[in-house]
Amino acid sequence: MKSAKMVVDKIAYTVVLIVGIFLTVCFGLFAAIGIGDEELSGDGFLPFCIITALIGIGLIAFSAIKRKPINTYKRYMKVLDNNPDASIKEIAVLTNSTEEAVRKNIEIMIAKNYVAQDTFTIKEKKEKKAEKKAQREPVERVKIKPVFLIFMLTVISAFVMLIMFSSNSLAYGNNINNAEKYLERQKYELAYNELAGLKIKKENEILYEKVRVLMLIEKQYNSYINFMNLDMPKQALDSLAKAVAQYDKNIDKADALGIAENMNPILDNVNYALQTEFNLSVDDIRVINQIEDKNEYTRQIETYTIARTK
Repeated sequence: MKSAKMVVDKIAYTVVLIVGIFLTVCFGLFAAIGIGDEELSGDGFLPFCIITALIGIGLIAFSAIKRKPINTYKRYMKVLDNNPDASIKEIAVLTNSTEEAVRKNIEIMIAKNYVAQDTFTIKEKKEKKAEKKAQREPVERVKIKPVFLIFMLTVISAFVMLIMFSSNSLAYGNNINNAEKYLERQKYELAYNELAGLKIKKENEILYEKVRVLMLIEKQYNSYINFMNLDMPKQALDSLAKAVAQYDKNIDKADALGIAENMNPILDNVNYALQTEFNLSVDDIRVINQIEDKNEYTRQIETYTIARTK
């Protein structure tokens, strides 16, 4: 009969084995991918994956060592099922082992409370054997060693932390890749949305600044389109004025970042909208933007909006 202690140990070491396989396979693959990917290999992610995969291998080896007495127990009990009175010598022969090895394994199983002291004692009399079978077996109290409990809690905590770290790293890399693609497609507001809220790494700071500068002017132009669709010309003209202001404010920075040529097409769209919808030019808007009094600024915007409707 299997002891409760052995059943608990078997489940625990199986869990350790599964965790070890998961860590080895998943982070081994991440490490293999990261070797050829500069984004993934940066910020210590590659060494982290390698170390984690090695930890997984260690857990697999640990599980194999700890499960060995359980597997040995199964082999010995299979012999006793066929011959309940088998001696240690017979067990050694049938399991292709030595008597010394069998005795040592039995001592380990007894020390771990997997079997009772007299399980493998040679029975000289069948009456004694029948009498022992008839005896009521005592209820075992499973005792889990504090060291093992701490080990399992550590493994589980490390496992959760690894999952969180890897998912955050992969999500960050995915957002960066999406932002770069939107930048190439001149979808600057969408690119900024991919980066908003992220803790930008040093190697991605220039990308972030490029996207931010271009987004500031494109956002105002997109607002103009939305307000026109809602038949709100005053707010639409105000958005165009803000777009021009953002261009003038950030053109030097854009030139330093090498994205001035990306700013110009947006300004051309703004200029076209001013001319066709409000009969104004970019230079006219620059004059309006110089007005510091907010009430006067609003009156000027309303004047050109009213003129548009006539």
